[in-house]
Amino acid sequence: MAYLYFCKVNINDEIYAVYKKKKKVADIVDHLIVNVNHDACIDIPEKKETIKFITLTSDIEKRFISGRLVKIFTDDLQIYNELTDDVEALPREKLARICTFYFDAKTEIVAFTLGKYFGAKQFCSYFEQLINLCTEEGMFNVNLIQDKDVFREKLKRISKAQEIEIDLVAENSCEEAINRVYANPKSLEEMEANSLKLNYKAGKKGNGLNLENSYLQKFIDALGLGYIKFIKVIGKNVAGLTESITSDEKAPKRYAIPDREKLSVPAVHEHGRSFIPNIARLISGNEK
Repeated sequence: MAYLYFCKVNINDEIYAVYKKKKKVADIVDHLIVNVNHDACIDIPEKKETIKFITLTSDIEKRFISGRLVKIFTDDLQIYNELTDDVEALPREKLARICTFYFDAKTEIVAFTLGKYFGAKQFCSYFEQLINLCTEEGMFNVNLIQDKDVFREKLKRISKAQEIEIDLVAENSCEEAINRVYANPKSLEEMEANSLKLNYKAGKKGNGLNLENSYLQKFIDALGLGYIKFIKVIGKNVAGLTESITSDEKAPKRYAIPDREKLSVPAVHEHGRSFIPNIARLISGNEK
């Protein structure tokens, strides 16, 4: 069984130009559709890895990009030799691992699959870097869409919360949405900051932080909007051991698809077209 994961492409450096109606989100995203290319690449010399886009298809009229994100690497493999009953080195260059994706520019949501040695957070990081290389440094940030219900279920393991971290970015939408979802929204707007990090710690005495308060619940509800990078809760579990639960690691939003289709660009394109409207409705429903 394979899974389709989702992330949100957000405007980064130009977000306040959008708020002030000097620029439109659609125009900025369309600029990406026109300029996305195979030439942009991320080189990681210490790991002898290169990450880039391949098999790209983009359509400005239908407003989508589909293709694969590939990691090209060198490794020394070993194979078993029955004659010698031993292993032999099998050096290989330009090995590859791929993720397949479909980006719906109308909703700014990407549906993607994972390959071996590719995590969902890794995909978001690489995708963000590559689309910024195709457009302009700092143009976009990309956040994993997470499942609030799964995260709440995971939090039941924590019996005494000692620390909470929240990392979020400015929304693509509007000031009204910021006021509903974000802590101290005016400070974010007046500083013209495009990200905000919050950290809460409990004292050594007492019952720890209250995980049921409405303030935190508002952030957990926003995990599915694509503007919360992560929520991390550190505390004692029922066994009295320190445990850390981070939303983008433990609770990504995902839907099952046939395993044989996870590497197929047309199949992921069609699955993305089917599932993304559900994700978009959840986002728009939370913004009302």
